[in-house]
Amino acid sequence: MIFPLYIFDFTLEHPPCGIPKNYTTEQIKDLIFEIQPRDFNLLDKSNNYKISTLIIRKSGYLLKLYNFRCIITPTKAYIFNTENFNITNFIHFFNYNFNNKNMISIALPSELRFFELLLIYVCNQTDITIDQLTILVNQISFENLKSSNLKSILSLQNKLTIAEQEYIEIRNVISELVKSKEDMFDLYLSKKSTDYNNIIKDDELKLDEFEILLENYDNQLNEDINLIKKLIKEVDNKLRLADISLADFRNMIALYNTQISIISLSISFGSFIAAIYGMNLQNNMENLIGGLYIMTSIIISISLIIYNLVYCQLGKKLKESFSD
Repeated sequence: MIFPLYIFDFTLEHPPCGIPKNYTTEQIKDLIFEIQPRDFNLLDKSNNYKISTLIIRKSGYLLKLYNFRCIITPTKAYIFNTENFNITNFIHFFNYNFNNKNMISIALPSELRFFELLLIYVCNQTDITIDQLTILVNQISFENLKSSNLKSILSLQNKLTIAEQEYIEIRNVISELVKSKEDMFDLYLSKKSTDYNNIIKDDELKLDEFEILLENYDNQLNEDINLIKKLIKEVDNKLRLADISLADFRNMIALYNTQISIISLSISFGSFIAAIYGMNLQNNMENLIGGLYIMTSIIISISLIIYNLVYCQLGKKLKESFSD
């Protein structure tokens, strides 16, 4: 299997962008000799492995974070999935900021500085995404909550859910590191100490600094997750308003249908009398003076009486159902 990747050399003062290189499975095994066959699922984009994961080995660690699939060693980092536009942007971000003391803690070793730059870039992308989603949510108003717009609103709700899940997974990777000082010690590949229980002072200070920066990004991601949850709740509330509005419209149509049915029922009773009156049978009604007007009055009166009776009974039933 061939893996296209970018190589970041920490030993260079100004790491070049370079052209993606192709590494075989055997070459990747040379980078981290403890790598397991299952670990290649994290590196192979065709597996659609979306969960953020950190796998720590003695000679390096594998990291899946946001769109990044990486192998980090003490002197180099290898980023896979080279055609993703975020990777191209990160290359320029890395080259400009890897030795920038105004951006990161340059006192940290190279592999931890690379990790911090990844976190900075990822958090910047989450902020951009949240700003874009916030604009879309704010564009949803009560006036455009129509059935024709519900598809786009549901699509927006799906994007918010995906973003929330993605940010939670990234936060979990950081949170698990913060909770385990031993994992942070193992992530510190270029340390001088060989045992966590006998850690030297310099390594301990760097780990403390690394722990502080992890806590900062953990808090930032928690804030982003809370913002996403707020947006999801806002969309849910607006969809409920749309549902209430549509329910009122359906109730109005149902009321009109009921009124038409009552009118039709009332007229049918009057029509029954008219049908009898119009039968070709011998009776004295044909010769009755003003019979037409009398029968018309009777038909109208019966129709109105039946309409009022049915309408009043329906009103009583509705009041009883609402009172219950």
